[in-house]
Amino acid sequence: MVYEIRQELCSCCHRCRVLCPRDAIVFKNAKYWINPEKCIGCGLCAKNCHNCAIFSPEEKPPVAVPHEPRVLDCDVAVCGAGGSGLMAAVRLAQNGKKVIVLEKSRNVGGNTWYASGFHGHYSRLQQEAGEPDRREQIYEQLMKDTDNLLDPQLARNTIYATADMTDWLIEHCDCEQDFVLGPTPSGSMRLMYQNKTGTKYKRIDASIGPGGMGSFVIEKLMGQCKKLGLPVLTATEAKELIVGEDGAVIGVKAEDAGGQITVNAPAVIMATGSYSHNPEYLAKANPEIPNCPEPLHYFSVPTCTGDGITMCQKVGADIDWKNAKAMILGPAHHPYSFAAVCLTRENEVVLINRDGKRWASEVDNTMGLRFKVLEQPGRMSWAIFDQGVMDKVAQRLTSGKGPHSDPEHAEIISHYQEEIDQEATMDIPVKKADTLEELAVLMGVPVDTFVSEMNHYNEMCHQGKDTQFGKPAQFLLPMEQGPYYAFYEKLFQENAAGGMKIDPQTRVKNVNGDVIPGLYAVGDNSAGLLLGTGDYSDFLERTVSMFTWAMTSGYMVCDAVLEDLK
Repeated sequence: MVYEIRQELCSCCHRCRVLCPRDAIVFKNAKYWINPEKCIGCGLCAKNCHNCAIFSPEEKPPVAVPHEPRVLDCDVAVCGAGGSGLMAAVRLAQNGKKVIVLEKSRNVGGNTWYASGFHGHYSRLQQEAGEPDRREQIYEQLMKDTDNLLDPQLARNTIYATADMTDWLIEHCDCEQDFVLGPTPSGSMRLMYQNKTGTKYKRIDASIGPGGMGSFVIEKLMGQCKKLGLPVLTATEAKELIVGEDGAVIGVKAEDAGGQITVNAPAVIMATGSYSHNPEYLAKANPEIPNCPEPLHYFSVPTCTGDGITMCQKVGADIDWKNAKAMILGPAHHPYSFAAVCLTRENEVVLINRDGKRWASEVDNTMGLRFKVLEQPGRMSWAIFDQGVMDKVAQRLTSGKGPHSDPEHAEIISHYQEEIDQEATMDIPVKKADTLEELAVLMGVPVDTFVSEMNHYNEMCHQGKDTQFGKPAQFLLPMEQGPYYAFYEKLFQENAAGGMKIDPQTRVKNVNGDVIPGLYAVGDNSAGLLLGTGDYSDFLERTVSMFTWAMTSGYMVCDAVLEDLK
């Protein structure tokens, strides 16, 4: 029995490739594909695919058993079983509330499953280490960096609640040993995640997939759901909010494969995640997205279609498209080899556009060039190395030295040559040639222009001065000895966030600015602290990352619901 991958559902988390015992799963174009000649039909890939993207045509799909319309009663209905939804549900259940969670996918976790670290400002561990309480200064700096555009009370509430959320997670999920303190560039101490008590996952990419903090948190929260007897109804899609005669939200209509389900609840929390797979909403949040000639790669789970926004808008919620966050990131070698991703974001690389020309100083090309690449033909780039420079950069990264070094990354990068040579046999990701002329042909760029550009770059390296774009001299390493490598880089969309306007306690507002009774929004489908597609996002990510907002807003909403249900 051979398996196949629905490529439109694949986010390239690499999990299937890691597990395949026959190396039958490889890239074809920009998504994973199962070689039918190698597949032995073991089903490990399908069993472990978070996106439910893998199937066998030989298997008959399960037949849904029709049921009469069901009516369920509870205190709180939570729409979405990602990090924010599960955090809210568990806390409310601990406080004696009857909670029902509705999850559209067959798997829980949503985008949180792929998330990395959150920020806990002044947690108990930081207090015990003697770290001063800097939350007020952090709040003031955040407001300054974002030109005071954030709701000040919501921003302050969130900064302070990050500590309470972290302490709650450590206490109630028995994971204190999974967090350590590490220094920041400013000399302060920050929480760092290390997986000691959670499930271990083999990883070939530290930027996505299970094995990071996101999957760890989901597993811990689901453990609490089981302990509390908290029902999480998977493959059950929330479809419509129920509104009473007084305008208050009093429940939600949902559907599973068998029929309709009505959940009556005086409080409904929308935690349905992002809208990365809703083209209409993406275009509203960032009009540049439809203009990308090279297809963007989307890392979000395919169920992120903006359902919460759609439902809330129908009952009069105010949707904040002006400050929605649907960033285009890159250029990067995603979704291919993570070793190559790490190598090509180092400053020694040379970036070449489709015209065969160098187009920017390569310093800080991890995120800093995402606006400038929009001006390049095709909105893509090639990252150039010769063997010697690439080996030197790889040696630095695997030795633990340098600004981007990381122990987990170092282990993955140590296999860089094997990964890159394998990609060089494929159609897109890496081109390898003995001469610059041959490389240009493989890249599809003008040969004379590219060779002239690289020769000029090498001359500047020998002179120790970049007269084109001002790259600092310490990063100017000539590339004069083959083999040469060109790494394909394009733009990607990691997550889209923003949506319903909320008050400082996460209650949803209507178009008149008034709170809609009984309706709350947390995580990616709330306006919250997610501000715009420009440079503000960088300040926010360093202080209240999207993962931090998801977890902290899920923590905060519990207090608002408990207050309103008194």
